[in-house]
Amino acid sequence: MTAPIADILIVDDMPNNLKILMAMLKEAGYKVRSVLSGEMALTAARTAAPDLILLDINMPMMNGYEVCEALKADAGLQHIPVIFITALGEEMDKNRVEQVGAVDSILKPFRLEEVLEKIEYYLGIT
Repeated sequence: MTAPIADILIVDDMPNNLKILMAMLKEAGYKVRSVLSGEMALTAARTAAPDLILLDINMPMMNGYEVCEALKADAGLQHIPVIFITALGEEMDKNRVEQVGAVDSILKPFRLEEVLEKIEYYLGIT
């Protein structure tokens, strides 16, 4: 019996980043959805809860920290692992990442191997 296909929601305001991640994850066998904003992420997650969320921090209107806080405040969504994907590097506040409830972070430019390893780890595949 094969494992069910995991549903991953990618949230990034840069369409090129979404395209790259979507292609990589679909190739790896995941069901992938993408949205361009924090507000859209909350709507998508409430409509059909994903198994994991890859979330950009630096977005207009509602940043990744705010999105993560809203997800963790929702009883129906708080169980979903959130991994931040960000170009902030040294500017990223690791304490804030933990405070808002994200399980991990990945720096851009990301490596496919690192993204897949972290997804598999937090989905309990490995």
